[in-house]
Amino acid sequence: MSENCKIKIIGVGGAGIAVLGDIASEGLGAQTAAVDTDARAVANSAADIKIALIENGEGSGSDTSIAKEAAVAHAEELAALPQGARLLIIIAGLGGGTGSVVAPMISKIAAGNPDCAVVSFAIMPLSVEGAQRASLALRAQTYLSKHSRAAFALRNDVI
Repeated sequence: MSENCKIKIIGVGGAGIAVLGDIASEGLGAQTAAVDTDARAVANSAADIKIALIENGEGSGSDTSIAKEAAVAHAEELAALPQGARLLIIIAGLGGGTGSVVAPMISKIAAGNPDCAVVSFAIMPLSVEGAQRASLALRAQTYLSKHSRAAFALRNDVI
């Protein structure tokens, strides 16, 4: 890997952190970060950087307003995540609170740096989770892809 190639992988929300755990165990040489409103999930992650958006929090409970408020309170920490990255990979489950709000925020911040390529992987909700979660996931994925050079929506029903 060349000296100027720096890869950062960010797992956002419960699903993103779960996938990040599998990636971190492979030792790919990338810097990893876990971001969630569930402080325990962040603390238990193997990530290099850990950002618990709600101290002692147990998650946003799929409430986007709680996730947004927590993200705004940690705006400086979130803004620092893409710094120094040439490739930023964002992994998030969409349709709930944290992933649907915070992943698009991070992608927008990173997109402000033309030297940083943003690639996003969105895990979409199961079809049995209902139309409301599916609608939220679609809106979040649209925004996420707007600020990503490549964006992948992974259907949870297929995974």
